[in-house]
Amino acid sequence: MAGRDGVSEDDLDVRVRCAVFAAAADAALTWWAQHGEGGPAEVVDRVLAGLA
Repeated sequence: MAGRDGVSEDDLDVRVRCAVFAAAADAALTWWAQHGEGGPAEVVDRVLAGLA
C-alpha cells in the first residue's frame, strides 16, 4: 500500500489500513473454520472485496 500510495511504510494511514485488512482476513478465516462454507481463499477474497 505504501508503495502504491507513494508514502512511507511508517505512514499512519498505511499502517491502519494494513491492520484492518489483516484483521478482516483473520476474522474471515475464523468464520470459515467454524462454518466450513466454501474455500478459505474464497471467503477471504469476499471479505476483502467488501472493504475496497
